[in-house]
Formats: sequence, C-alpha cells, structure tokens
Amino acid sequence: MRRSIFSADLMPKLAVLGLLGIQYPEQYGGAGMSALDYCICIEELARVDPAIALSVAAHNGLCASHIFLFGSDAQKTQFLGPLARGEKLGAWGLTESTSGSDAASMRTTATRAGWRLGAQRLEDLHHPRPASPTSSW
Repeated sequence: MRRSIFSADLMPKLAVLGLLGIQYPEQYGGAGMSALDYCICIEELARVDPAIALSVAAHNGLCASHIFLFGSDAQKTQFLGPLARGEKLGAWGLTESTSGSDAASMRTTATRAGWRLGAQRLEDLHHPRPASPTSSW
C-alpha cells in the first residue's frame, strides 16, 4: 500500500511563492492577491497534487481568512504573519463521528491548558500518527 505524508518542509516553499497568505494584505505578511488569483493558485496546485491544493485552500480559506475577516488587529498581527511565512499550518476542525459536517451538532470542546481538544474522534490528516480520544497540540 502506498502511503502519502504531508511534508512540513513544503510549507516555507509554498510561503515564498505567496501561497500561504494569498488574499490578505502585505501588512500582515500576505500576498494581497484577488479572489480570482486565489482560484487560479488552487487550480494550478490541484493539477499537480490535489492533496496539497486542498491543504493550501484549507490553510487560506478556513483558517487565515477567518482570522483576517473577524479577528482583532492584535490577532491578525499575531497569527497571520506566521501563517503566511509557513511557520504555522492553519486548519479548521469540523467533522465528528456523530455530526459529520454539521457544525451545530459538534461535541468537541477546547480548554486552555496548552489548548487541549476533547472529542469522540479526532483525525489530524497532516500528521501520520494515530488519533486518540483526547489529543493535545
């Protein structure tokens, strides 16, 4: 069986190309591209590796964009630069075994003790390690 692993070494390379901060402004470390540019970037990545394209799309669209659109100036300054530079990989937790993609039915909780996530099922697709009922990052 062939096994694919997301390489963290790829993040700085994607960042140099501006692909980890596609749509937010340069003042926060982004590339300041348009929505059309974003679509073209994801489409071209998908021609080569759909998994990388999906990871870049989730990083930009589900993580960084929420911080850019709804975060305070302090949060934007704190988080968007490291995301754009590829120092951090953005994600967005949604699926659970009992709720699928129905976010309102999720039972996952987060407590601030080094941020501990608790849920019935956690899968971290970017790290090849078994998920546990409670995982810490």
